[in-house]
Amino acid sequence: MVKCGCLALLLPYMPGDFSAAAIAAAAKKAKNHEQERLLVPLPNGTYRIMRHRFAPEDGYEDELGSYGGSVRMERVLE
Repeated sequence: MVKCGCLALLLPYMPGDFSAAAIAAAAKKAKNHEQERLLVPLPNGTYRIMRHRFAPEDGYEDELGSYGGSVRMERVLE
């Protein structure tokens, strides 16, 4: 559930301790922190998150990295 008007996207090893000022600013405009954490505006509400695989179990790898699926978020309308 989103309650602060933004969503944090970060790499697994990064801390998620954003200041209240950073969250308030990100609710208006996306804000990149240290190239490894990102706050993006997102309407408050409940979201369903789904992961979809589109590759074999070991995934694909190319010059950009390795990948094998995607993540989709849908807002649940109440």
